[in-house]
Amino acid sequence: MTLLALAMAMIGCNGTSRQNASASSAMSSSLNARGVQLATAGLVDDLLLAASATGNGVMSQQEALAMAKIDLAVSARTFESDYEANELAGDAKYKNKHFLLSGVIESIEKDFTGSGFLTLRSDNLLGVRAELNERGTSGAGALTKGTKIFLVCRSSDRIVGTEVAGDCQRLSQYVDAIRPDLDRSVKEYLSGQRAFPRKLGTVLTMMYVAGSHLPADSACSSQVGDRCEQEVMKMAKDPAQAQKVKAETEQMLAKLQLN
Repeated sequence: MTLLALAMAMIGCNGTSRQNASASSAMSSSLNARGVQLATAGLVDDLLLAASATGNGVMSQQEALAMAKIDLAVSARTFESDYEANELAGDAKYKNKHFLLSGVIESIEKDFTGSGFLTLRSDNLLGVRAELNERGTSGAGALTKGTKIFLVCRSSDRIVGTEVAGDCQRLSQYVDAIRPDLDRSVKEYLSGQRAFPRKLGTVLTMMYVAGSHLPADSACSSQVGDRCEQEVMKMAKDPAQAQKVKAETEQMLAKLQLN
């Protein structure tokens, strides 16, 4: 489920309700679990979309990278050219940083220790070598040559004329690992303890309110998947429910911190 899909469905309902609905309180000591789960799932989806710049995310790429604590994004070709131009400057820019490396997979291999590495297509015949960490290696069996990939890496070097990015894993794996931090950020925002960018905060609040109206036996209680998405979209298409969610969202937004 994308943040945009739900937001546009809710915002698209006719009119704006100003009734005194019993809004879910942003300052409540106990937040609705289904609402938080839905909001966090939406944040994760948009983070993946925005960080990789593969679609129209609610966040900008820079906002997404900052939220994921990734220092910068770079293509394999730029990573290579930066090191070829000045190896010391390359080290200063990438070494000991979290950077998002993108490129097309040229080969998928393993070294003598059994650890996986990828060769990413570049202007150099040898390509850029992306060495996978344990988590990255565990999911490498599903990768396919010729496809574009986004990796979060934490080390860099230039060895015998080949640019090497180390301690890499897929962006989706990295985001999954930091999901507890994202969940905590969502809870802090919904409790009024931290600020979020206005557009992101608005949509997350709407998702929280929508989730809080789902029944206890909702599919969203266990997993945010296709069945959960169908339930939420059904709510979005019901004019009365959509108006109620929109009204309660507006009331919550008046209490929350938005940049």
